[in-house]
Amino acid sequence: MKHLLPAILVLCFTFIIQTGVWGQCAPALPSCAGCTNLTGSNLNISSGTYCITSSVSNLNLSGSAVICVSGAGQINGGNINGGTIIYNGSTATNPLNVSIGGGTLRIRSSITLTNLTSINGSSTVIVENAATLTVSSLDVNGKLMVDQGSTLYVNGSFGINGGGSVCFNDGIINTNQFTKNDQLNSTTTTSKGCYAVRSSVGNFNQVLTNSSSIYMCLPGATPSPNKFGSATVNPNCSNAATGGGCLAALPVRLVSFLAQSFGEGVALKWASSLEHNFDYYQVERSSDAIGFTAVSPHIVSLKEQTDVRHYEWTDVNARTGTFYYRLKQVDLDNTYTYSKLVAVTFTNDAQTATTFPNPFSDELSITINTTINGTYIIELYSTTGKLHASLTGEKNELTITRTLATNVFPTGFYLVNIHIGDQHFMRKVLKQ
Repeated sequence: MKHLLPAILVLCFTFIIQTGVWGQCAPALPSCAGCTNLTGSNLNISSGTYCITSSVSNLNLSGSAVICVSGAGQINGGNINGGTIIYNGSTATNPLNVSIGGGTLRIRSSITLTNLTSINGSSTVIVENAATLTVSSLDVNGKLMVDQGSTLYVNGSFGINGGGSVCFNDGIINTNQFTKNDQLNSTTTTSKGCYAVRSSVGNFNQVLTNSSSIYMCLPGATPSPNKFGSATVNPNCSNAATGGGCLAALPVRLVSFLAQSFGEGVALKWASSLEHNFDYYQVERSSDAIGFTAVSPHIVSLKEQTDVRHYEWTDVNARTGTFYYRLKQVDLDNTYTYSKLVAVTFTNDAQTATTFPNPFSDELSITINTTINGTYIIELYSTTGKLHASLTGEKNELTITRTLATNVFPTGFYLVNIHIGDQHFMRKVLKQ
């Protein structure tokens, strides 16, 4: 193992994809790769793929347009009447201050949206990628989907109106009050799902669900009459504020799932905070994110551990190209679910990322020559793992060159780590 890079230098990224090859609520996730950076104000977007990494004002989204929000991205005003917003996280205080009248909002990083109080009939809200969406209250008139490991946290009341529907895939809705359900069997599931109610349940006009895989975690006794339908009801749940009986109802609660590439293959690392009636994991690999093959043995549950459980398995047969991985999570009754996908790209294209001069002295220039645009990150490490310099910015043309001042750095070998989109490159350089 002497050729392993220091842990801090491991080329690692999580490339999230959702496809239709496994049971879930959410449709396929549009790709953010190659998105065009969007800036300015009074923008009318109806097609194309754009990334927002700074503040934009008065955005009007419609048609088939895709907007990917990350970094310091912020949408400050406007109307969403179509298209898709993919929220991958932001450092902005109020990143999504926009009126949602239609289209799809995909929450992939934890966020609080005080202005989201209703999902109208032409809108879809998806909480996925183990994110938590926190709202003040919510009336569902359109489509709400809560995917594996994700939580919708409602500070006040939650209700499903006549045209609304909720789909679970091992997700949780945690609400203070469940006020109404006006549509017959309006809650469905592709695996399991759970409502944790902290205070009370109101008057239901219709049956909630015809699936016993929907769990109800109630703070007290089951109300009479019981309008939960075939749901599995857990009355008098303890600790309902943090999930209570919901956590016991769901099979596996993944904390993380990462793929790390290094000179000897790909290390898959994951952790879980809950494994209820759980048997084993199995790692599956694909070259196209469609057809998967099992590549690991059965990795049995660490039943003797009661806190967060950590697992690791290395795929030594992955060396060149792009590989997609998912975890198959199998219960004792042989039912199973899949994790989100992660991917690793290996590249040997010497012309895609170049350094000059090498050896270098006072300055080191890095050129990125790729069709991928978007946010780039350039990092310079010593071979001991110490970060000496970094650059980040936006790439909006085929070729860019950036320069690091290196006159004060000690002599010796360094590693340049370059990340843009779903591509990673590492170059070895010498300071003299």
